[in-house]
Amino acid sequence: MGWREEYRNPLTPFQKALLALDVKLTGTNSFNIRQAEHNIRQNRIDVEEFVWSSQPYYLADGGYSRVWCKGIDGHIFLSSVSRKEVFAAWENAGKEVEDVEVFTKAFIKDFIN
Repeated sequence: MGWREEYRNPLTPFQKALLALDVKLTGTNSFNIRQAEHNIRQNRIDVEEFVWSSQPYYLADGGYSRVWCKGIDGHIFLSSVSRKEVFAAWENAGKEVEDVEVFTKAFIKDFIN
C-alpha cells in the first residue's frame, strides 16, 4: 500500500488514543502531530502488536522517548531513557494514558478469557 492510500484509511480508535498521548507528551505543534501520525501509519501499529511486541512505541520527539506496555497487565510506561520534558508531561497526561490503557487492558482480558 502506498502512502497516499494509507492516508485514506482512518486511524483506529486505539491509534487515535496513541496519537493523542504522543501529542500530549511531545507537544501540540503541527509538526509533532504529523510526525506522530506518520509513525503510527507507517508502522501500522495496532493494540495486539503494542501489547506483545518486544519493541516500544517511539514518540515523535526524534525517537528519544519511548512508551512500553506491560503485556502481563496492560499498563503503559515510559522508558528510562525518555527525555525529561516528556517525563514532566507524563505527570499531566493521566487521561491520555488511561485512554490507551483501556485498549491494552481490554485486549489482555479478551486474550485470557
